[in-house]
Amino acid sequence: TVNENNSPPYCDILSPQTGTSGELGALIIFEGSVGDVDIPFSDLGVAWSSDKDGPIGNLNPNSDGEVSFPFSDLSINTHVVSMTVSDEVGAECVADVIYTVGSPPTLTLTAPTANSTFTVGESISFIAEVTDNEDSPSQISVDWVSSLDGLFSSTGPSSNSIAQFSTSSLSNGTHSITVTATDSDGLYADALLDITIYGVPSQPTV
Repeated sequence: TVNENNSPPYCDILSPQTGTSGELGALIIFEGSVGDVDIPFSDLGVAWSSDKDGPIGNLNPNSDGEVSFPFSDLSINTHVVSMTVSDEVGAECVADVIYTVGSPPTLTLTAPTANSTFTVGESISFIAEVTDNEDSPSQISVDWVSSLDGLFSSTGPSSNSIAQFSTSSLSNGTHSITVTATDSDGLYADALLDITIYGVPSQPTV
């Protein structure tokens, strides 16, 4: 078969979605779809590269034009990952996706201590240290959630990386408190502690 003109390949990255982020060392499955009207799909060459890390891998698509490329060694950075598809005469198609690799925050609860007891209406101090390798304290959001009362604070860390507040509004009962710190890339860390709030004693009647 002699074609008058060569048609370049076509290509698209299906996963992950652009703007997605993940932890350092996590396995990423890059998936794409490629094709060419002149040659079988499996004869196309596919090269993957990062604008920060350079070439990261090569492979051929299957006979249906599907590409699946697992990779876990991207460095901490925001990457433009490119899939370059080439045919037998060197015509190319390039598709890009933006992917951020980061590390989640570190979160340490210092107060109250686990299994502490309080009375209804008593002021309770909550203190946590929150740090992140990439983000400043102001970029980290913190949610404090009770299993009985739901979200009861969104106090984040100050410039010294300490998130601190007091409340006397927790209801009577045993609370499982979940604290979640989320950075600007959507990576998060959480911590859990249980405390018990007792009702104010009342004098019995006969």
